[in-house]
Amino acid sequence: MKIFRFMSKKEFDKLLAGETLVNNKKHDANTNSIGFCFMNGNPEYRYQFLSGIVSDEVCVVFETKKELNKSFGIYADPNGFFFDTITKDEYCTEEYSLEDFKIVKMCIPRKFKWYTDVEEFKRVLEKTQKEKEESKKLYKLKEKKREEITDKKLNELIGFLESRRFGEPLYIGDDNKEFKCKHVQIESFEQDFSGVEINLKIII
Repeated sequence: MKIFRFMSKKEFDKLLAGETLVNNKKHDANTNSIGFCFMNGNPEYRYQFLSGIVSDEVCVVFETKKELNKSFGIYADPNGFFFDTITKDEYCTEEYSLEDFKIVKMCIPRKFKWYTDVEEFKRVLEKTQKEKEESKKLYKLKEKKREEITDKKLNELIGFLESRRFGEPLYIGDDNKEFKCKHVQIESFEQDFSGVEINLKIII
């Protein structure tokens, strides 16, 4: 029978190295599967409700004659409403290797460009992993720069308020109430992708 599995690159590498993979974990989810889970059918469709649950690094279609335990899983219906669910057949085993499972084709989930040559796919996978690492590094640099800019603006704001202790008065509220502040204290500080929200306690 033909089945497929979404897996990490680490699992894929161990499989190619000839290891017998062992897993006796009972999954803490709406499934009675134990160990390694496989499905049959169309991987692209299955990924619609498995995305965020399974690894997004590798998908492999296998052919096997090994007897697997038939099980089931309950998932969010990708074509339904918010609380709609679907029940799908799964096949599980507590160990597998290339002795019992023959690789038919491989792809990177989301792209779903299939490869039948293992060496060619390994090169594509390595390139994709490097691009992902570079993207992570770039994101961290951007976040660091964002934090530096935010800290600078926060200090400028506090400096501005503190300078009003004995200087020009501030005006606040719809009625333009005038006050001079004696002390500025940060109550909370939140930052998200839309901007920065700072709650200040101003003692007058």
